[in-house]
Amino acid sequence: MSSHLSILYHVVAFLVVTICGCVASMLCFLAWNWVLKKPGAVVATNYVYFNPVTTIIFAWFILHEQITVFFILGTLLILVGMYLADRH
Repeated sequence: MSSHLSILYHVVAFLVVTICGCVASMLCFLAWNWVLKKPGAVVATNYVYFNPVTTIIFAWFILHEQITVFFILGTLLILVGMYLADRH
């Protein structure tokens, strides 16, 4: 087994990943339930579609990803779709 893979089996690394995963999942679950109570299920569900836009922004900022025409087009389509869905 290579030295890079052996770290995956280390007890401390396993515990850190497990705890981080559980805490992140718990926080997301609590946030989702709070959002469902405040604006309602329909509005909350419409904002799930905003997730790719935030992913693009963070990928550009943190990972220095290149923003392409497809990213911009997709973002515009998502934003227009969210606007149309929120209109009554």
